[in-house]
Amino acid sequence: SVLHSKQFLLLAALYEVGKVGLAKLLSGHGPSLTLARGTPSDGKPVRGPILRKIWIKLGRLVVKLTPVGHLLVGVVVLVMVWLFFVYITVCFGAPILSSWPETGSFCLLMTLLTAYPSLLVLGPSVSSLSLVYSSQSHSPLASTIFLIWTCTVLGAWLGAFTIPLDWDRPWQV
Repeated sequence: SVLHSKQFLLLAALYEVGKVGLAKLLSGHGPSLTLARGTPSDGKPVRGPILRKIWIKLGRLVVKLTPVGHLLVGVVVLVMVWLFFVYITVCFGAPILSSWPETGSFCLLMTLLTAYPSLLVLGPSVSSLSLVYSSQSHSPLASTIFLIWTCTVLGAWLGAFTIPLDWDRPWQV
C-alpha cells in the first residue's frame, strides 16, 4: 500500500526535516541546525619531534571529523529508537515475520515523528531524548517536541485499539 512505500517514507522524512528547520528558523534558533564543531586549529606548522607532529596532526584530524561523529551518533540513536518501537509494536501483537514491511515501516514512521525532531533540534544524543521524553525541561521547544511525541503515540494507539474487536456481532456493526 501507499503508506508502506519508500516514496512515502522519504516524503515523511523530508516533511519532518522541513518542519523542524522552518520552526528553528522562525524561532531564531537557526544556528543550532548546524553540526557542532571542535575548536578550529591555528594552522601553524608543527615543529618538534615526529611523535609530537603525529599527535598534533591526529588532534586536528579529530577536530575536522567531529561533525561526522555527531552524524554517526544520531544515526545510531535513531536505529536504537527504531528497534525500541519494533519491540513495543511486536509486544502489542504486530506480526514480525508475516508482515515485516508493514511493521518495520510503521516503526520507522513512529521514529520519524517522535525521535527525529528532538535529535534535530536538541542534538544527537540519548540525553536529549531523555530530556524531552521525561518532560522535565521547562523550555517551550522541548515542551512542543514532547507534545508532538504524546500526540503521535496517542494517535497510533487510538488508531489501533479497535482492531481486536469482534466486528461480526450485530451490535458492533
